[in-house]
Amino acid sequence: SKLGHYDYRADTIVLSKVLEKRTDFLDLVMHHELLHKKHKFTAKNGRTLHHSSKFRAEEKSFENFEEKERELKRYLVRSNLRRLFSFW
Repeated sequence: SKLGHYDYRADTIVLSKVLEKRTDFLDLVMHHELLHKKHKFTAKNGRTLHHSSKFRAEEKSFENFEEKERELKRYLVRSNLRRLFSFW
């Protein structure tokens, strides 16, 4: 149900097999997951924040980020996969 996941404890990244068909999205998803490693998460009042404003700002530094993100979402919709994946 995810395109990628960073496991903080094991320090590993797992990517969905869906990306095997569109390897041009691998770098985008890997960039996102590596940012989880860099920025970790914050916990406050029983809530966790995994996508801070610093995280989001750095995520957008990916070359053509907004265009690539739109293209990825369109691909998932066209492939009828959008409902299966939570999207960051």
